[in-house]
Amino acid sequence: MDSLFSIKDMFAILKKSWLWIVSFAIGGLLTAILVTYFFLTPVYSMSSQVLVSQTSQNENAISQNAEVQANLQLVNTYRVLIKSPRVLSEVEKNMDDAYTLTELGDKITVTTEQDSQVMNITVTDKDPEVAAQIANETAEAFKKSDTESYESG
Repeated sequence: MDSLFSIKDMFAILKKSWLWIVSFAIGGLLTAILVTYFFLTPVYSMSSQVLVSQTSQNENAISQNAEVQANLQLVNTYRVLIKSPRVLSEVEKNMDDAYTLTELGDKITVTTEQDSQVMNITVTDKDPEVAAQIANETAEAFKKSDTESYESG
């Protein structure tokens, strides 16, 4: 029973070593601030959304349901198409060749919600304006390539 500490003993220990506790806390805080300020680069993320749908004026409910199902299946194909060289080369050209296809592919992530016709094109970059520009250019290049494939097909 002699090895058990009482609350009074714990407060006595804390009272004796409060200076050490405070100095370690301040030292840790200063270290975290210095590492964050000097060694970590901020990364910004911007998104564009694209809705996948076909342009038809059919009023039949069965037909509309089939179109929605077809659109949901197209979303997975379009996710791959957005990061294809066809779309990325258009983005590269619109960005005045500031980035290579590989760099653009690494910056872009395409996600969808389950059973959703909306695709999120997310771009990460050190500059928030560049991230937004790449996201918007990618959405526009995809839209352009998608309409061209329907016109030529």
